[in-house]
Amino acid sequence: MSFTQIPPAAPRLTRSELVVPGATPALFEKAARTGHPLANYNLGLLFLKGDGKPQNEYRAAMHIRYAAEKGIAVAQYDLAGLYQNGFGVEPNALDAARWLSKAAEQGMAEAQFDYA
Repeated sequence: MSFTQIPPAAPRLTRSELVVPGATPALFEKAARTGHPLANYNLGLLFLKGDGKPQNEYRAAMHIRYAAEKGIAVAQYDLAGLYQNGFGVEPNALDAARWLSKAAEQGMAEAQFDYA
């Protein structure tokens, strides 16, 4: 019996990578001030990771929450994780479940899997 060697799949982007490659934190800040939900989400990720901005979990949660409230599914999913783990917010299982449910309702597969 012989086995076919299948090459590994190319790694996909993780949520913690910027949606807009090459964009600077200053550009995200400018767009976030205008109320752009994805800019707020990405700025939140920068604060969460300390990438180009000082690490600040509270500010990260604030920006990610703004995007989640505007209906960005990945932000809702990540906000659920922040509530689950207590990063930038008080740990709260009910809020975590609520945000996870919202992301799952929008069809986000990871949220549907975690919510089931």
